Amino acid sequence: MPPRNADPATIAKLLATYEEKKGRDVAFIEAARWGALDDVVRLHQAGVNVNCRGSNNETALGTAAFAAQVAVVRFLLTHGADVSRSRRSARGGGGLNAGTASSPGD
Repeated sequence: MPPRNADPATIAKLLATYEEKKGRDVAFIEAARWGALDDVVRLHQAGVNVNCRGSNNETALGTAAFAAQVAVVRFLLTHGADVSRSRRSARGGGGLNAGTASSPGD
């Protein structure tokens, strides 16, 4: 986990380390957790599936929702993330729900 209020350069370095040592899927999920939308987009464009699972069976959507990363949740949902695959949402925990993540007028 990056330090609180970590600057984008620090987050980018941490994600590069995750990507190199643990793979793109893990980096994608960590980027979602940290709210690093630019990195989520970059990794998705590089071929990471929005419904991939991490080493603890977590999904990017469940992780981002639990961390209340609204912009990331919106991106994942508009790019095909499957709410039913989210382990965290299935447990009922988390920081967001469908009403919180939707835009006004949706």
